[in-house]
Amino acid sequence: MTRFALVALSPLVLLLFAALWQGAWVWLLLGYLSVVVLVADRLVPEITAPAPRGKSGVAAIALTGALGVLHFPALAAGIYLAALAPEVSPAARIAALLATGLYAGQVSNAVAHELIHQPTVWARQLGRWVYISLLFGHHASAHLLVHHCFVATPEDPNTALKGESIYHFLPRAWAGSFRAGYRAEAARNPARARALFALYIAGGIACAVLAFLLAGPVGAAAYLAIALYATVQLLATDYVQHYGLRRARVVAGAAVQTDSLQLLLEVTRAEVEVLQQSTALSV
Repeated sequence: MTRFALVALSPLVLLLFAALWQGAWVWLLLGYLSVVVLVADRLVPEITAPAPRGKSGVAAIALTGALGVLHFPALAAGIYLAALAPEVSPAARIAALLATGLYAGQVSNAVAHELIHQPTVWARQLGRWVYISLLFGHHASAHLLVHHCFVATPEDPNTALKGESIYHFLPRAWAGSFRAGYRAEAARNPARARALFALYIAGGIACAVLAFLLAGPVGAAAYLAIALYATVQLLATDYVQHYGLRRARVVAGAAVQTDSLQLLLEVTRAEVEVLQQSTALSV
């Protein structure tokens, strides 16, 4: 837990230093995040371990909640660096965009994912707002009500089809999860579905307007770029994890979980195919 806290919180310290003093701190932040993204699961076993319970579980939830709250000033600091900070070169502004996008994509998305799975209302609401601030609020509904139920079936927009390129998958998954998430919420409670999706839309617009009011057109553009980069990372993870997978069906039409070893082999095969696709693109 200590190592996880250090890995998760240290980018925020670097981001604060970068916002205050710019200069080399911006590049150190980008370099640190780039390395952490590659090796965090090896440095910190807790990232891939089962969720802790007891006192450790309470501490983990508290840390996740703190990271959820800190996401918002981190996002604001990234926009400030990219749009308003004085005496920052264009290259450093781009580096700040990439660093903030990496943090939002790798840390904030993961934190929001954990929060929306929690039983407490405050945690679910916080996770929902993290996603809203990244213009992907409907993921909070679609992930729980669609993806969990229909992963590896045609009903799940976030399962990539065999042979589908990631460039085709990204817009299909974003728009498809919006439609599927709304249908799933409406099937449970139409009034709540309308209210939730109005919140997702209005909340995203409000965040963009706030970025514009605080940092002008450049700030709004920086905000949109960060949100887009973070969402692409989330959907790219879905693409790799579920590429080409299909589950069996029962007569009633509900999906049936196949053998876990078979799924593991299918995931490995899918990852190999994705790597082969990327290799072919780079040649």
